[in-house]
Amino acid sequence: MGYSSEGKGNSEGKGKKGKGGGKGGGKGGKEGKGGKSWQPKKGDEKGDGKGKKGGKKGGKKGVCEENQTTKVDVPQEVDGKTENRYFILHTRKDIADDAKLPVVIAFHGAQSSPNMFSSELDSLVKDGHFVGVYPAGHNRYWNLGPQPSNADDIEFVEKVIAELENAEKYPYIDHSQRFCLCYSNGSGLTHKLACERELFRAYACCVTSLHVGQKPQKGPVRLLQVMGMEDQLIPYKGGGSEVLEPGGEFMPAEESARAWAQHDGCNAEETVTVSSSTGSRRLEWSNDKDPYSKVMHVGVAGSGHMIPRDYSDEEIGFTDGLYAFVLKFYKGD
Repeated sequence: MGYSSEGKGNSEGKGKKGKGGGKGGGKGGKEGKGGKSWQPKKGDEKGDGKGKKGGKKGGKKGVCEENQTTKVDVPQEVDGKTENRYFILHTRKDIADDAKLPVVIAFHGAQSSPNMFSSELDSLVKDGHFVGVYPAGHNRYWNLGPQPSNADDIEFVEKVIAELENAEKYPYIDHSQRFCLCYSNGSGLTHKLACERELFRAYACCVTSLHVGQKPQKGPVRLLQVMGMEDQLIPYKGGGSEVLEPGGEFMPAEESARAWAQHDGCNAEETVTVSSSTGSRRLEWSNDKDPYSKVMHVGVAGSGHMIPRDYSDEEIGFTDGLYAFVLKFYKGD
């Protein structure tokens, strides 16, 4: 699922594994030998402050004076050799060792980088809502099949979490409040994680649904799915996509959320709210046996493969933008 969370429209550069490369779509560019690869900008991973208790400087400009970012290496064997993979740790500079804060692990889209979250989530980190952790995909992708990466990303995520569970280095993280945020290709990885592992208290998946044949096996989970109703790359009504292997199809977005609700044992009756001003849709499934295990789906009318971060629609509960809505969902509001 080589789909991007950045760029114009629904364009997406694709690439095959290995040296051959593949065709690039729209503004996405080409990937592999013989094609123009999408590369990080020079200086993209330079830090703007000293990290706390080890790690290298990392992150991106746009972080406020009160915050800092740290690049933390996580070695992993890929294709028979050790790769120095990494994540960006995003905290306040004055974080106390006796603090106990939630942690949000955020997965970027294809051809993107973890730096996108350093600026987008900076105000929430500054206000003490959570510590941010932003892993980097190998070759700027999460490996879900056709991507130009052979990395075992499930293993990589487990390595990241194992690093964070080092209480001597990160005493301020409360792992009972470990949340997942993701976009596009990162959401594809997150659906896979939620199906196969129990690593997070709650998930927020943006612009990607389950694909046909993918079945939740673990849980129950608290999961939010946000989709653009005009998305042509990951069709809201389901179907084939250039980011899947030939013959693969995505489930219709609302059916994807329904599949999670059924897996969780949520009440069969769903609550549906349709905005009279925008046409956006909010579907919810509650769980009488486990109130926190809730599934919610939001279909954003007029949006394609990009949800505006400042999206507002009071009728469906969006009052302060996308991330404030996600934060309320994590908290159980």
